[in-house]
Amino acid sequence: MDSHPVLCAAIADRIANSPNQRITFATYMDMALYHPDYGYYSTQAVNIGKRGDFFTSVHLGPDFGELLAEQFVQMWEILGQPVPFSLVEMGAGQGHLALDVLNYLKLRYPNFFAALEYIIVEKSPILRQEQQQRLQEFTVQIKSSLEEILSNSIIGCFFSNELVDALPVHQFILEQGQLREIYVTLQ
Repeated sequence: MDSHPVLCAAIADRIANSPNQRITFATYMDMALYHPDYGYYSTQAVNIGKRGDFFTSVHLGPDFGELLAEQFVQMWEILGQPVPFSLVEMGAGQGHLALDVLNYLKLRYPNFFAALEYIIVEKSPILRQEQQQRLQEFTVQIKSSLEEILSNSIIGCFFSNELVDALPVHQFILEQGQLREIYVTLQ
């Protein structure tokens, strides 16, 4: 925990002020990744890409986005070509996948593109800004949470790439036949 002293202090303070001076691993992970001022995905230190902390298939070229776009067109056709047809990308990172999908659809499937409503759900304000810049030529709604989408308002597809690994998780162990949660403490 010595990579970011101010974040470490915020986590230590949270632990010290929590019941039993402990927090769940999920709380720890949430703070490390999404603390509003110091979390990995909330600061300018986000370094994703071929030369960054990690990269995903979207950093290697447009192929993945183009393959998904073909599937989205098939879904739209199977559903009777509804208008609008919504694509909801959860955790869109820097917006590379959205750009690949939208560029491909605009070029190859203009009728589907015209019916399309693209929505990004992204928790990180820094990444939302990057998405807005990258996708400025397209009409893309960028929201901070799923709660901003009205119930039963989507005909389309929810999808993500590399999202689950960035979700805070609880950790458990099996001890003497009992499931016990693992906590983070100052010790």
